[in-house]
Amino acid sequence: MRTALLTFLLLGAGLVFLPDFPSSMRAQEPAEIEAAAADADPAADLAQAKRDLSLTKLRMENLLSEQELTRLQTQIEHTNAVADLKEYNVYVKDAAVAQAALDLLYSKDGLADAEEELRQLSMMYDANDLADATAQIVMDRSNRDIERQRTALGLAEKEHANWIKFGLPREFAEVQNAESLAAAEMNLMFLAQTLAMKELEIEIDDLQQTIKEITAEMQESGD
Repeated sequence: MRTALLTFLLLGAGLVFLPDFPSSMRAQEPAEIEAAAADADPAADLAQAKRDLSLTKLRMENLLSEQELTRLQTQIEHTNAVADLKEYNVYVKDAAVAQAALDLLYSKDGLADAEEELRQLSMMYDANDLADATAQIVMDRSNRDIERQRTALGLAEKEHANWIKFGLPREFAEVQNAESLAAAEMNLMFLAQTLAMKELEIEIDDLQQTIKEITAEMQESGD
């Protein structure tokens, strides 16, 4: 009898200390499974999938229109950049060099004219033996003008040399970079458009596959 009593106490203690398993680990009741199956509505799922497919196709049509507009704009920009580069090489560059040389020539001619004027004044005053204050003022003014012309010519020569060495290549680089940038933007645009179209195509394929599966399940259920 003592043995039976001891066994009863041990079993009671074991039941007290058994872990309490969470409800999520318990077997799902058959009634809950049947309720979840009853809540599923294949017809509603099919209708929703068809609506999603229609909307996705509209998105694709809109994307195609936007891509066509962007493609035209990008191609026009690149075409203009190519034309600018060609025009610069054929016309602008030579004209700019000729204009710079002409500007430098003006400075040289200005100095030559001032020196010749001073020489003529000096000859005139020497021939007439004029040494008054007025003559001296005129001569000093001519000398100052010559010095200014020489300074201006020196600056013009430096500016011309710097422009040929730095300015002209920089102008060409700017036009060339504009063409390269337009080409890169056009390539990037094509890649972005291809990726966007691919994503929509995959989405359409997935929706079409979903519609097929739901339709097949409905047919099987009807049979």
